[in-house]
Order: sequence, then C-alpha cells, then structure tokens
Amino acid sequence: MPEPSPTNNDYLDQFYSLLLKFLTKNGLEKYTDGYSEDEIDQCQIQYSIEFPKAYKLFLQLMAKSELKIFDCSDFTFSGLSEAQEVSQELLEQDNYSLGENIFAFSQWQGYNFNYFDLKSENPNVGLYIEAGCAHENAPPEIYHYGPFTNWLCNKVEISLGLRNQLEGLKIENLLTDLKAIEKVGSLTNT
Repeated sequence: MPEPSPTNNDYLDQFYSLLLKFLTKNGLEKYTDGYSEDEIDQCQIQYSIEFPKAYKLFLQLMAKSELKIFDCSDFTFSGLSEAQEVSQELLEQDNYSLGENIFAFSQWQGYNFNYFDLKSENPNVGLYIEAGCAHENAPPEIYHYGPFTNWLCNKVEISLGLRNQLEGLKIENLLTDLKAIEKVGSLTNT
C-alpha cells in the first residue's frame, strides 16, 4: 500500500475511503451499511446537537453494519439511545462529571460507555467504566483513545489480533497498512 499523504481532499473522506477499501479488499468485512443524511439530520435534531464530521461519516458508512470489528457492540441509532441512558445513569450513580460537550455513542452491558467531545471534526474518544468494577471502592476508570479515527483503527487492530489467534490470519502486512490509514485519519485540514 502506498504511503498516504495529505491532499487537497478532506482527510476524513480519504481516511474512510481507505479504511473501507482495506476492510473489503482483505476479506475482513463483506460490506458496510450506514444511515442516510436525512436520518442523521433527524437524529441530530432529536439530541439537539451537531455531530462531528468523523462521527457523521461513520454513521453514513458503517453504523448500521454488523461488522466483526464491532465485537457485538451496537452503533445503530437504537444503540445510541441506550448509550445516552447508560451514561446518564452511571454518571449520576458515580456522582461524576465528564464536563460539557460530551456525547455517549455506545455502551456495553450497562457498566461502561464510549463518548466523545463535540469540539472538533475528529473528536477525542474516551471509555468510561463505572466505579467499583476493579474492586468495591474503586473510582470510575477512564481511558482515552485520541481522535475518533484512532479509536476506529484500534477496533480494527483488536479484531485483527483476535483473528490471528483464532484463525491464524497473517496480520503483519495488514497492520502496516492499517497504521498508514490511521496516519491519514490523524491529519488535519489546513
């Protein structure tokens, strides 16, 4: 795979184009499916926010898919509603605040949720795990993944590692290609 470089094209469009081609070309996923612009607009109205561009593209291109990289996580609009409920419950229960302009976009079994800030087109992603998970008096655990595109590449990398262990998939070249794609997602438009 040639080394990606910034162009006059939008780096997020380029990132998703490369990532989707990578997933399908290498037989990692058969297809992806997403929401229409109208459906996304209605969801933004429901939550009274403007989604960051990286997340909008994710919704348009991948969010309705049952991809292996998602590891049974639900990124559909119904999953989004559950993420909002779980995040509010956990933050109230733990008496914790993540600050303003935070939006939960997924959750797992009611004890953790992924969230991002609404301040940039490629927002930073975090994982919040409820207090008491590690041990009885443990505070909430919070992990940071950097930009949304990095988080998404991390999901792919984890999936590749599992496939390597379970299926013997050779992943060295795939990881090199994935890092090059991640680099494109980390660019900023100037």
